[in-house]
Amino acid sequence: MDNLTTSVIQAGSGPVEFTDAHGLRTMFGIGRSLAYQLLGDGCIRSVSLRRKGNARGKRLFHVASVREFLGKQRGDVAPAMSKQMRNAQKRSANARNKRNGSKQR
Repeated sequence: MDNLTTSVIQAGSGPVEFTDAHGLRTMFGIGRSLAYQLLGDGCIRSVSLRRKGNARGKRLFHVASVREFLGKQRGDVAPAMSKQMRNAQKRSANARNKRNGSKQR
């Protein structure tokens, strides 16, 4: 048995298959609002991990589906995508302003 050894496998040493919303921002620059909008439109895939009976859990996005979606995009931004991005940015800014406004009072 002394001649049997295994090498240590580092976490994150292979390609990433799933990531959370924070990982999407880090890897692709896609924020949470846009990620959920793309998910709702059926452009990307995800899974939700949760315990039986719980309404909330952890949403993980399928990285290959995001890469596939980005690969299908033209070099210029489609008008529909521009509108989606603007709307997502406005919603994020409004939410941020509400949070910051309530802290100042």
